[in-house]
Amino acid sequence: MQLINLTPHPLNLYTAADGVVELPVSGMLARVRSTSVFVGEAGGMPVYENTFSEVEGLPEPADGVVYITSSLLLKALKTAGISRPDVLAPGTGPNDGAVRDASGRIVGVTRLIRE
Repeated sequence: MQLINLTPHPLNLYTAADGVVELPVSGMLARVRSTSVFVGEAGGMPVYENTFSEVEGLPEPADGVVYITSSLLLKALKTAGISRPDVLAPGTGPNDGAVRDASGRIVGVTRLIRE
């Protein structure tokens, strides 16, 4: 299986079999457009709702290929009712096994997620 990184930065994948594997940027970038609409106020602060529009740069499915994107892009696909089991994101949530440095910055992941 081939993993293709569609994010703008290299990803460190902590695998049981191979240790740390760096997945370099592919040169392709998948993005999702969003718009913010004012919906009200809370405690004197404006409240906006983000809505997703088009996904850009996501290749069509290909045999044996998995695309790694942002979790935001995954959420946009799910919201649009698009099922793409070949599209995953780094597991960076609090319960997703992210590897952090002494300052708390994410330096790698131990799993990939899908929506």
